[in-house]
Amino acid sequence: MRYAEEITSKAQQNVEAQAAAQKVGATLTTWKKNAAESNLIGDSEPQGTLAMEDLEKLVQEWDNNAWAATPTYLALLSQLFAQTTGAVVECGSGVSTLVLHKLNLPAQRRVLSLEHHRKWYERLQATLPQDTTVELCHTPLRSYDGFDWYAMDSVDLPADIGLIICDGPPGTTNGGRVGALYALREGIRPGTLIMLDDANRDRELAALLDWNETFDLHVELFTEGKGIALVQIV
Repeated sequence: MRYAEEITSKAQQNVEAQAAAQKVGATLTTWKKNAAESNLIGDSEPQGTLAMEDLEKLVQEWDNNAWAATPTYLALLSQLFAQTTGAVVECGSGVSTLVLHKLNLPAQRRVLSLEHHRKWYERLQATLPQDTTVELCHTPLRSYDGFDWYAMDSVDLPADIGLIICDGPPGTTNGGRVGALYALREGIRPGTLIMLDDANRDRELAALLDWNETFDLHVELFTEGKGIALVQIV
């Protein structure tokens, strides 16, 4: 009798697992978009964006081909910056930080860049001009409830975050990038836009699914290349 109960229990677990997998698959299918179908990317390039040739030059000068963002990624970042208002929080610094510096010179928004790696932080600190308005923060990773994320204790978090650029911490971090909305939730609001890089990876997809269970979101998933997800708080 016990053996029969175990078989029945395992069969039920398999049915539940298949149902869960089908639900996830259906959710991802509804999220997948191309740029022409997007409701979050404007139809035209707004004022205040950077030209593609300027972005290509920045990437070339940054000279970090293995990890640097592509000019196409940076062009989207530039467009989203111009489309949004409020503070900007960047999770993981790099050539995108230099783009934010250039974008924010005329805009004068509050821009924070969180970086856990000391040497990377020092490289950005040495590269950013003295007149930069980007607040570069050295924030080592620490454990939270179920995930690791940047230590926010000494960070003065803005109360009006309009744009989050999430290209960190590394994908191998405990919990991946799921901590972004939990650690920054006091500053997010309806309309806050999140740009999540590497969105084709399992951990980033898991983060999207987790956020979708907790927050009221509109999600668009672009699977070309490494994948980018645009997430808007509703």
